[in-house]
Amino acid sequence: MTNEKHSTNFLADPLARQIDGNKLAKKRVDKNKELKDKRKEEIQNSAKQLFIKKGWNKTTIRDIVAEAGTSIGNFYFYFSNKRALLESILDELKNDIRSDIDLIYSSLPTTTAKLAATTFILINKLTQSPLYANLFKGIPETRTTVARYYREGLKKLFENDPGMEGAEIPRYAALAWEGVSMILLDYYDTKEFSNDISELIPFLIRWNLKAIETPAEEIEETMKTFMQYLVTHTHLLMR
Repeated sequence: MTNEKHSTNFLADPLARQIDGNKLAKKRVDKNKELKDKRKEEIQNSAKQLFIKKGWNKTTIRDIVAEAGTSIGNFYFYFSNKRALLESILDELKNDIRSDIDLIYSSLPTTTAKLAATTFILINKLTQSPLYANLFKGIPETRTTVARYYREGLKKLFENDPGMEGAEIPRYAALAWEGVSMILLDYYDTKEFSNDISELIPFLIRWNLKAIETPAEEIEETMKTFMQYLVTHTHLLMR
């Protein structure tokens, strides 16, 4: 019995040490990842502030690393160039928009009401965020990325509605939104337009609904439904 117990302990102790070692190694990996993620976030946040202050074109990588208190080598560890940094910021915007859309879709009864909410969320983000407004106006690729994301979102939305069948519908709606939105956003904050997006949003919603040939009565019913929702859920839509 004594020999059997001794043999068991002999086998168990190395195994226990190996398990403890694996746990320690995992903790170190997790800690290193946490530090790397934090440093990447610091670089990205510094870039955001500079893009707001100086604009995309006038901000250099040297400016960004100086603001972040790090080195150029560190920058290139996380981003291959300034364009890659932009793509990371746009991914953040897309995830933010997707989160907002997922949050409210379940509460809206119709596809047209969901389209109204989608239009509101996008315009709100692009007019109320100095960063996204700056990028959206100043970089053509940003417009293309946002429009493509909007188009893909509409396609998924319409696929679940038999009355909205047809591959062209999302494309038409996206083109209508992109074209008019670009023009209006270019003039946003100028003397020619009010700064109050409560005037801009209803116009763009109606424009989008007309682009997919929504009947006038349905447009007005959609506006009524969405505006009622907006009054009671402003805290969700204005995040």
